[in-house]
Amino acid sequence: YTVNIYGKCGNKTCDSCVFKFKVICPICPCEYKLSVKPGKYSQNVVDTDPKYTLYNQAFTISAPAGALFTQVRAEVVSFNLTDNSNNECISCKNSPYTWGSIYNATDINTNAAVADSITMGPNPPIVQFTPVPGNTYQNPRETIWGNYSGFNLPGSLNIQFVLPHPSLIGCCTLYTRICIKFTFRDRNCKECEVITCFAVTIPPPSPNNGTGVPVGNNGKEPSAIMATPNAGCATCGTANSNALNNKESEILQVKNSGITPSSNQVNDETDIKNMEQKIADLKRLKESGIFRGEVELLPELEKQVLTAKERVKSKK
Repeated sequence: YTVNIYGKCGNKTCDSCVFKFKVICPICPCEYKLSVKPGKYSQNVVDTDPKYTLYNQAFTISAPAGALFTQVRAEVVSFNLTDNSNNECISCKNSPYTWGSIYNATDINTNAAVADSITMGPNPPIVQFTPVPGNTYQNPRETIWGNYSGFNLPGSLNIQFVLPHPSLIGCCTLYTRICIKFTFRDRNCKECEVITCFAVTIPPPSPNNGTGVPVGNNGKEPSAIMATPNAGCATCGTANSNALNNKESEILQVKNSGITPSSNQVNDETDIKNMEQKIADLKRLKESGIFRGEVELLPELEKQVLTAKERVKSKK
């Protein structure tokens, strides 16, 4: 932090002092056994201007009975977009509003009614981010539930996300992977963090005049949403199963960091070594006193490397 103090002589600044200091907040072990897991989901294609895919994801929350919390924050800490053609399918008109923006979230209605509040930077928070032509360069990634009297955690929460519109090219399937950090604050101002990730498949438009169709999971929880069959498309319908096997856990990418781990693409010793080097770099950052940002993804990265090692071992 930097504090500047200025001395005024009439209307002129006659002197100034600058104080710089660093605050390191210790990371305390969480006192609660908390877990957040992605559950059922659905998605719909919105064809009005601006176009996008509206994705609804349910999260199952496990928490100690009777524990009271004053705030819950959900933040998109990682968003990765790829396709089935070496990124040739990703449109140049790729505006920030489709980069995992939070559209809205359900209220918490346990012992107290707590509405969500989407953070909009310097502007007042809102309860719903509806894309319109004038806000396509906004990318709200955090929503907050708060009540300082304390509330019990619900068994589940639903969050809707704004994702890219399906490609107009019939053989293009888009894949995204999103990681959400949930932060739970209790009445003693102690916080616990849980990061959970999930993959999304955005299939090409259906043949019905290219309008796209809503795709759901019919109450099931498969690893990805199946694409609508298109003639001549190698990644649609039943043919999509092979593609999904390769894309089930999409690349978890920390932007501008060069980190691109994946639970099924890190499939040989060379890639694993590269991943371990990235993890070592992040651990050095953590040891130097940096605990936020990319460092928060360490548990997820380490888990994916272990999975990759087991897969390589099984092939030998």
